[in-house]
Amino acid sequence: MRRMSWRNVAVTVPILVLWLVMTAILLKREVFVRRVPLPAADLAQQSEVVRPVDSWMGIYFSDGTKIGYTHTLVHPRPERAGGGYRARNVTVISMSLLGHPAEIRAALDWTLDGGGKVEDLTFTMDSSDSLFAAHGTVQDDMLLLKVSTGETEFTRELPLADNFFMSSTLSPLMTVPDIEEGVEYTVEMLDPVALTSRKATLKAGAMERLDLSGEKVDARRVEVDFSGFTTQVWVAEDGEIVKVETPVGLAMVRESAEQAVRGIATGERLPDIASAAAVPAGKMIERPADLDRMVVRFDGVDLESFPVWGSSQRIIDSEKRTVELKKAVPDLESVPDLPVSDVTLAKFLEPSAFVQSDDPRIAEMAREIVGEETNSWLAARLLADWVDTEIENEVVASVPSAVDVLRTRQGDCNEHTVLYVALARAVGLPAKTNVGLVYKDGFFYYHAWPEVHVGKWVRIDPTFGQEIADVTHIKLTEGELYRWTDILPTIRKLKLEIIEVHSAASE
Repeated sequence: MRRMSWRNVAVTVPILVLWLVMTAILLKREVFVRRVPLPAADLAQQSEVVRPVDSWMGIYFSDGTKIGYTHTLVHPRPERAGGGYRARNVTVISMSLLGHPAEIRAALDWTLDGGGKVEDLTFTMDSSDSLFAAHGTVQDDMLLLKVSTGETEFTRELPLADNFFMSSTLSPLMTVPDIEEGVEYTVEMLDPVALTSRKATLKAGAMERLDLSGEKVDARRVEVDFSGFTTQVWVAEDGEIVKVETPVGLAMVRESAEQAVRGIATGERLPDIASAAAVPAGKMIERPADLDRMVVRFDGVDLESFPVWGSSQRIIDSEKRTVELKKAVPDLESVPDLPVSDVTLAKFLEPSAFVQSDDPRIAEMAREIVGEETNSWLAARLLADWVDTEIENEVVASVPSAVDVLRTRQGDCNEHTVLYVALARAVGLPAKTNVGLVYKDGFFYYHAWPEVHVGKWVRIDPTFGQEIADVTHIKLTEGELYRWTDILPTIRKLKLEIIEVHSAASE
């Protein structure tokens, strides 16, 4: 199998960066909307003050490097067409991932009715590698979504809460100028990438005077908590968003159209987002693949917030915040045959939107790889070897689908993992996705890898060519790939220190 390379690590970052910016775009437009609760009459009254919006903001990395821009345009819709408003947001981001340049272009389009409620929406994310698109229409209390990723298409229905809204245009359209410091609001919002509804809590702070390129602007700071990820937003007295800061070092600042598109870094000037998100390990490990045990101290996050503890990864001292990791090795005497029929593992055999284990192409390839093998552990190894050998290691900024990865035969850890999980489930081998960190040259990088049940849960990493993942794989969440949003609160907050390592080979 191939050895770990720099092109393999930290590859959950492209999706995370886009999610951060797109979430900030959504949140920064929602801050002053009184929707908890907001009677229809009040909503209609506020819609009377709606004005056209043409807003530009530059996007900056923590070191001051400009990496992109975002543009929001809102205009009235003619009464003959139903009234209301049409809105469009375009965001362009350029970044580097361990020396691999990538540009992502995302667009959000909405139609709002005369009362300010969403009628339809379209979200697209386009990069040099892939295209992700979701189109939704609102019918009664449901959002009907049609999603496509390459050759993959599927539909999804999401129930809408009373205080749900999606548009990035609502706040400029319907502001609440008399909001008081300390007031809190809770709303439901759509995560445009994970395609799930999540709660956001908004807390209004004090007015502050900002210096925006020499212009003094009075704006209110609003703290926005979205799935444990806290963003700071500054809103001027007229409701315009003038600044946004995220805890991971990304910021957006109001600029003119000419300023916003000027000065974006290119080539070697692009900041390396993956390296910036890496967590120092506090110790060098010469041969991590030889380790069978590691003890790590956590800091900056609540250990109990990660429900991923078990025999191979457990908290050994809550006060000292230390975690022990052991290599999970299958018991070859009790490995079950395929297909695994344990009803408690049924959910890890089911297909999902991006893990199409029931697709004929996936099923056919899985049977071809496994052949006549019925031993679940030997089958797991055959699948790992095939994915490692056949999928070219390439950094890809996408929302991966197993069917698309099978077609393109390239990708990073996200693509390797989603395809492996689909192939495993197709032959009756329970499998799930792990998202967390992995060690490389003195740092822990964000990463994804699969885990299979062969009488017990065993971690596998086909991206790195490891039939059994080494103990430096620290799991922070599990399930499906979209669960990477669970780890957002850890970025640039989590601190790790390797306390102890043990290698059986050294005995």
